Amino acid sequence: MNVKELYYSIMIRINDYLEQVKKNNATTKNTILVELLGVTRGFISELLKGNKKLSTSKCLLLAEELKIKPEIILITMLYEKEESTEIKEKLKEIIYKLDTPKK
Repeated sequence: MNVKELYYSIMIRINDYLEQVKKNNATTKNTILVELLGVTRGFISELLKGNKKLSTSKCLLLAEELKIKPEIILITMLYEKEESTEIKEKLKEIIYKLDTPKK
């Protein structure tokens, strides 16, 4: 399944990327996230609960760790912060364009 299909099927959230980092490092502990992002355990806890959002610089670190296009994580961050349904739909379209090969 490519990024576009995955994104449209379950609408990836930042938390999904965080869980992938833990899985890639064969751990269930948040310590890897604390070290990677340079934040406190409390911040990670609040982030996973949805009470905090990642900054742009932290999204870039996450993309680098996962070896994915930074634009995808940045757009996901914008999507999560956005309140307008119309803008959210436009952000989904951008994800589609990022993952669709040019002819």
